Amino acid sequence: MIRQVRQLARTTLLVSVAALTIASCSSESEESTGESVITEDDLGSETSDSTESTAVVIDPEPVIGNIDSGQLVESTNSIGRTFMDSERVELSWTEVDDAINYQIYRTPTDEANFNTLPDGDLGTAEIIYEGTDLDFTDTSATPDTFITYFVIAETQDGSFTTPRWTQALTTADTEPPSDITGLSAEITDQGVLLNWDPSSDNLEFSNYNVTYISPEGVSDYLGGGGDIGQTSFIDANPRTGENLYRVTASDFHENVSDATEIIVTWPR
Repeated sequence: MIRQVRQLARTTLLVSVAALTIASCSSESEESTGESVITEDDLGSETSDSTESTAVVIDPEPVIGNIDSGQLVESTNSIGRTFMDSERVELSWTEVDDAINYQIYRTPTDEANFNTLPDGDLGTAEIIYEGTDLDFTDTSATPDTFITYFVIAETQDGSFTTPRWTQALTTADTEPPSDITGLSAEITDQGVLLNWDPSSDNLEFSNYNVTYISPEGVSDYLGGGGDIGQTSFIDANPRTGENLYRVTASDFHENVSDATEIIVTWPR
């Protein structure tokens, strides 16, 4: 069936994944299933691309239905978003061994039937990309819309991986996540352990950012969590003397909260 799909819409296919990788996503951050759910009461769920890849982008065309389950192999990759606004959604996914191309499908979220995904049922999903890259930017999505994206890989033996998915909301968002509160530090045998209270966001939280600031004011990004509940971080290689840490929260629309800082002296 998927070969028929590819004949109907021969083409190209989260983007550096979130490089997901995300980049997905997330969260996985984009991500294990690449799953990421967004809620916004004021927006509906209707149907929802610039790319710098060398692959060919095709006009969306509803094609799928069911993929022959006999051709499917369990997917090991993930898909997620690294950015989205009212005009574009940047997607990225992880590599599949022996993959010869990747296909991206798009559908209104309310049409996605996730319970049948293991059988390859994508409902009325439309194919929008086919190619060998691991990222793609969708600029043909409808603004103010919930969208579900699927990635499928074709392997050298002619098999296709089960669909992996992520969701996006195409809306302009200028509100950053809430500032970090409750930031504390503890000296441990493993290094400096930072803890803080969870942030929040009006649409969808992306990640925390922990940065070391040198005495000269130079920033050194250390890491952070891609889950809103992952409110701790350990610096396993603290510098001798005073260590200034700065913690912020980001969302998927590139909004960043004001920084919260703490100074820790290492060792005690």
